[in-house]
Amino acid sequence: MEQAEIKATLEDAIKNDTLLKVLNYLDFRDISSKDSLIAEELAYLHNNQALDLNEQLLKLTNQENNYNSSSLIYAYCSALPKINTYVIDIVNVFIHLKNENLEYGDFEQAYFLFCQQSLDRSKVGLSFILEQSKSSYPLLGNTIMAAAKLDSSWVIEQLSTLLKHQSAGIRLQVYSTIGRVSLTDLDLPSVRLKLLESALNIETDSSEKSEIFRSAFFIAKQTATLWPQVQLLFEQCLQKYEPLVIQEASYLAAFNGQELPDSVVTYLMPYFKDTTPAQSKTLNYLSYFIRNEINGEKCSLVEDLLETLLIKNNGLKVSDFQHLDHELMKELNSDFLNRIVTKWFLMGDIQLCCALYDVITKGDRDRTELSIDESALPLTDNEFLFLVRKTVGWLFYTPVAAISFLLSIIPHTNADLKTQITQLLYDPLLLSYTGKGKDFLMKKIENTDISTQALINQILSDLERYQADFKDIKLVKELRVSQKEVNIYWQDFEEKMSQSMSEARKGSIVDLIATTQTILYGNDVVTSSTLGNENQRIKNTMHSMRYSYEVPKMSVIDPEGLDMMLRAFRHERLENEIDS
Repeated sequence: MEQAEIKATLEDAIKNDTLLKVLNYLDFRDISSKDSLIAEELAYLHNNQALDLNEQLLKLTNQENNYNSSSLIYAYCSALPKINTYVIDIVNVFIHLKNENLEYGDFEQAYFLFCQQSLDRSKVGLSFILEQSKSSYPLLGNTIMAAAKLDSSWVIEQLSTLLKHQSAGIRLQVYSTIGRVSLTDLDLPSVRLKLLESALNIETDSSEKSEIFRSAFFIAKQTATLWPQVQLLFEQCLQKYEPLVIQEASYLAAFNGQELPDSVVTYLMPYFKDTTPAQSKTLNYLSYFIRNEINGEKCSLVEDLLETLLIKNNGLKVSDFQHLDHELMKELNSDFLNRIVTKWFLMGDIQLCCALYDVITKGDRDRTELSIDESALPLTDNEFLFLVRKTVGWLFYTPVAAISFLLSIIPHTNADLKTQITQLLYDPLLLSYTGKGKDFLMKKIENTDISTQALINQILSDLERYQADFKDIKLVKELRVSQKEVNIYWQDFEEKMSQSMSEARKGSIVDLIATTQTILYGNDVVTSSTLGNENQRIKNTMHSMRYSYEVPKMSVIDPEGLDMMLRAFRHERLENEIDS
């Protein structure tokens, strides 16, 4: 819209008392943009007393029959720095919006820009806010910060005075302001940090301490030379291991980790390691921190953190760390996954092995390939065999992951160990997964060294002979099942399936939203529908759908023996550990 058209539209809306309705019909982007012509025209009308924007906002209520108030509020915020009004009126508008639970857009930033134009506005606004209810406290910080470029001495004076205010709500705003205010010249950052130090000496509540913690970080972020003093303040804040302060530290690590010095992150680690599942917010922030640093400079720190949290908290799973299990399965993070698989299987801790099982079995079972972390080498023969048996025990149900990991170990072992690993590859892995296992080995045979190729060829030859022998079983009369027994089995199976389907349909929401259709013949479904006054018959051709899953054959042939083997592999310990 052109400016003349906007002016005419707004003047007509003011005349007919339909401003809220008209603003709702205008493009929201034209209202909320930085150089909004609509906001300019509203400011002009307000300054010429053709419209009172404050009064328009004070008339808004949070009732369902009102038009959406967002357009008017955002228009007010866009126009606020340009209008002539009293700061007290703006604070009253803010209090009203907050009490009515109305979305108030970027009000605080607009108020900051308004106050920035005159020191008197900040002074009057601060005096008025201190006399009001808690609803106005969010504006206190911006009121003081707006004066930073106008009179830094006044700002420091107000912060020093309000640090001793009896209201905890006001003190929280002051602590936040000390960290955010743009006073970085000369020794002002040191002065601000000393204010926080003095406040920490008298504060006992963890809410205030966590705010002081965050503000100290912002000061160090602005002035890096103050990090040593800030770290000392961090230590003082964390002395009592208060969960809220540790939560604040984890938040900074998650979203500002790259700006924290290594010494500070290292110092915070013991506090993070004491996190329990009950501290859900802290755990969520640590999840984000770990995901960010998997391939970063702090990789070893987050690996140790994850490992410690899983061991110390019985029942804590990798899935409890937001999206971490999905992150670990990404190809980008394969090095990290290989490292923890190698390390944790060698440690043999049940909690860690369960965590690996959960992560790998939830991934794509047919595509997840693993390899030994070569930084863990060299290993003794006992350690290699221990690692192999843990792999078979825990990753048996993800054959591609298990087989690929064992193949990566073979080149690093001697002839005797190669034979033992090959035997475990064959039985139970390849005998159980004659489909996926065989296909994977045939695919990998071209990408391995000559000695490993020979082993794979030998395994595949043994499998062919085994399968050939298995086909001859049907010739053994004693192992054949009579046709009568087969018929009884399928009849019983169909009855159980029918019963389970009937039970599942009881109380099902599907019966409420869909009708049952019986297919009498063919592959087509005919449905009657009404379009206006005309009835139509719509024919849809059905298509077959299939999902297959390879059941491990050894779980059918020898379920008890397989279960005992896997349990033994999962729970055994290293020989030197047993001897000690």
